[in-house]
Amino acid sequence: TPLEKMGVPSAVVTLLWGAIVKEKLAAAMERLMQLAQAFQAESNDAAAETLLNAALGLFPSNIKLLEQTAASHEREKRFERAAFFWNRCGKLREEAGELPLARSCFEKSIDLDSNQPDFYISLLSVYHQLQATDDIKKLGTTLLPILRKVGNIQTLVDVCKQLVIMVPDM
Repeated sequence: TPLEKMGVPSAVVTLLWGAIVKEKLAAAMERLMQLAQAFQAESNDAAAETLLNAALGLFPSNIKLLEQTAASHEREKRFERAAFFWNRCGKLREEAGELPLARSCFEKSIDLDSNQPDFYISLLSVYHQLQATDDIKKLGTTLLPILRKVGNIQTLVDVCKQLVIMVPDM
């Protein structure tokens, strides 16, 4: 490349190209989100969802995009889909160490779809990391009947074990 001919080390050239590509991708994602919002404002939900799905295909770990998608599904009263996306947001926020935000995302997912044991289990993990003993007890007493109803005995046993470890006096 011309930069290498000028004596710029190839590692620096690679970093520069990477930064340029990253900037262009971020700009493209931002534009897709703006277009989706414009379609939503015009009540063209099908076009907005197509754009959001395309953007999620390119950027599956973009929390801002996931939150926008979740909110879009909520507005359209597709609560199970919204809950799924809020749960994904929570997982990414938990991985990033943003536990209060993860908690909020998991709580939203449960508010929208209270029949998914995985949402409760995700929230239980965050409560444990936050050392929220009272919340663990409350959530545990809510989760166990749901697991019994679903009939997944192994998950029920695993959660019971976790609860005993997290809160021995439960």
